[in-house]
Amino acid sequence: IDAPELTQFYGEESKRFLNDLLLNKCVSVNVIAEIDDGVYIAEIFHDNLNISEHLVKNGLAWWYKKVLKNKFRYAELEYDARADKLGLWQKKDVVAPWDHRRARRR
Repeated sequence: IDAPELTQFYGEESKRFLNDLLLNKCVSVNVIAEIDDGVYIAEIFHDNLNISEHLVKNGLAWWYKKVLKNKFRYAELEYDARADKLGLWQKKDVVAPWDHRRARRR
């Protein structure tokens, strides 16, 4: 998944949601892929809850389509969050974090 940057719409809310859920708690990490030098795509779990899915389901992150092509559950969760206008999907013209980062590098 990819959550909004702190400077983006809903970035602070996404961070706060994750902090409230996981701060000072143990998690397990399932690395799926390394997409860049030291940048990993992974699923995070706490008490049998897939945190990655939970964030997408609540409109707090995008599913990473390029790497998670076969993880259709993420597509369904994002579709439902968009349809229900949850979290970052409240705004019509929201910018994906990878596009936001690319624009900032230019």
